[in-house]
This record gives sequence, structure tokens and C-alpha cells, in this order.
Amino acid sequence: MKFTQGKIIAITLVVGLGVLIAFLPHKPGKEQPGKEVLTLDSKVDKAVEIITQGKGSPMQGIKLLKEVIEEDPNNEKALYYLGNFSIQSGQYKKAINRFESLTKVNPSHIEGWYLLGYSFEMERDTNNAIKNYEFVVQSASNKEISKLAEEGINKLLKH
Repeated sequence: MKFTQGKIIAITLVVGLGVLIAFLPHKPGKEQPGKEVLTLDSKVDKAVEIITQGKGSPMQGIKLLKEVIEEDPNNEKALYYLGNFSIQSGQYKKAINRFESLTKVNPSHIEGWYLLGYSFEMERDTNNAIKNYEFVVQSASNKEISKLAEEGINKLLKH
């Protein structure tokens, strides 16, 4: 087979074009090699880091936590942090909803019960605050949280 100058140029152009296309940037699909795939726990950790360490907008972190809840409504870690961040921002009704969900998912989550009581206290719902604090006192093996709950009860009964 005899190659003419035209055929050699054509082959060179085709091979060169193929190499050029292979090295051009391309729009990646859904599967992106090297792209971090976040588990639900790592999403929660990332959200908490964003919020607590100022590594982005707090709402960016809250959005990540809500994504976790959308995917797994019973995710204890996400419910706990959403409740905590609700308390920090003075959104006690939201905190109550989160901690009620948390304590349904995990009835032995004593800190969740305490924070539920605290949220009720901040909403001036004395009866529910005392009820939750009493549960903590009766159930807690942690003396510190039990002491905090007792103090909450005593404070509420004085008013």
C-alpha cells in the first residue's frame, strides 16, 4: 500500500485531532473521579464544621443538615444539631420539634430530653419543661446533666 502525501497528512490530522480531543476539558457526568462523595454522617460533620468554624454561611450548613433529614428523617446526629442550632438562634419551637423527633427515634438520648425540656422552658411551657427535666433526673446516669435538670425544675417551681 502506497501512502501519498495527502493520505499521510489526513492520517496525521485524524490522530492529532483524537489526541487533542482526549486532552480537552470536558463537562463531567454524575460520576466524577476524585469528587468527594459524602455519607450522611460526613454531611452532618461538614455542616457542623461550616457553622461552628465559620467555613461558610451558616445557612449552607443548615441546608446540608436538612438534606440529611430529607434522606433520613431519623438521623439522630442531624436532628440533634438542628435542634442545637435552633436553640442558639432562639428558635425554640423548631428546637422542640427536632428534639421531640430525636427522643422518639432514640428514647435513651438523655441530652435530647434535657434540651427538649430547656426548649419548653424558653417557650414558657413550664409543665412540659418540668416533665422533661423530671424524665432526665429519673433516667440519667450522667450526674452533671441530672443536676442541670434538677436545677431547671427548682427554678421553674420557684416562679
